[in-house]
Formats: sequence, C-alpha cells, structure tokens
Amino acid sequence: MRTFIALGISLNLTSIELLNNLKQKLCHDKIRWVNFETLHLTLFFLGEANETQINEIDSVFKAHISPFAPLGIALKGIGTFGQKHNPKVLWLGVEPCETLKELYAKVNEMVSPIGFIPDKRGFNPHVTIGRIKRIDNMQLIESVIEEAGNQSIQDLIIDKVTLYKSTSTPNGPVYAPLIEQQLMGSV
Repeated sequence: MRTFIALGISLNLTSIELLNNLKQKLCHDKIRWVNFETLHLTLFFLGEANETQINEIDSVFKAHISPFAPLGIALKGIGTFGQKHNPKVLWLGVEPCETLKELYAKVNEMVSPIGFIPDKRGFNPHVTIGRIKRIDNMQLIESVIEEAGNQSIQDLIIDKVTLYKSTSTPNGPVYAPLIEQQLMGSV
C-alpha cells in the first residue's frame, strides 16, 4: 500500500477562509485543490510499504518518536514549486524550526533500516494546498503569491506523527491514518 509519514495540519476558520479566498481568486486556473480538512506536512514519503514494514514502523515510532515533545510550527506565506512560469505545486510555507528538523532527521534515521531510501533533495517543510494543471493568468498567480509571500497564516502545536495510507480516487487522494504516535516528551 502507498504510505507516507506526516504531521496532520488542522487549520482554524480564519486560515480556511484565507485559502477559500485564494481558491476564489484563482478559480479560472486549473488547480486540483487539496481537501483543507486533510492537510499535512510530509516528513517522509515511503511509497509502497508491506505489512511487515508497517509493523516495524509501529515499533520504531514508539521507541524513537514518542520521546519528542509536542512542537510549535508557524505557517507563513504561500508559494509554488516548479519553474517560475510553469509552477506545479501551490504550498503554505513553514517557518524554520530546529525541533522539526530534528524530528525529520529521526524519521529518516529510523526508516532507513526498514528499507526506505531517504530523499536526496533534503527537507523543505511545506504544506501542499494545490496541484497546478494549467495557469491561464500567470500575472494573477504571481501577484497573489507576492501578496501572501510573507503573510503569517497560523501557529500550530503538533502533538503526534502519523503514518498515512494514500488511496487514489477520481476526486483526488484519500488519506487514512494507519499509525498515530503521540509526542510525549517534556517541553
């Protein structure tokens, strides 16, 4: 089954309204928007994982993830991945956070012996909000991103790491938690 390890992101009403306004502004472009109820910050995309590997991840989660304390992250800014005039992904930025980097490093360290190869591109924390198929008005998306580029969106406290199963559907992927590990260390 197709899997990934991530931090679930729960937006408040103000943030959801901001994203709905963004959707409205960009409604003439072909963007497949992510369901704002299932937003997440991916720590490691595993890809195909079998039952044995999932059981091993459950064991190492308890040993290596539970000692982390809940962490605060700040969502800030909106941007894109891809070429400047041909963006492919629309995202919310995540302010740099040392504890988040440590958690990412620990996840990479713990899944490597289970048979998963770390991403060579490194860690660029973000929350995908849309996948861009076609942009009709490049100037509009550029101005929207410039306007929101440094805007504070929301501060969050993350208290668990989740192994998700991803199932493709005609309406986009559906994510289901397989394993959730609370962060139980002291702040």
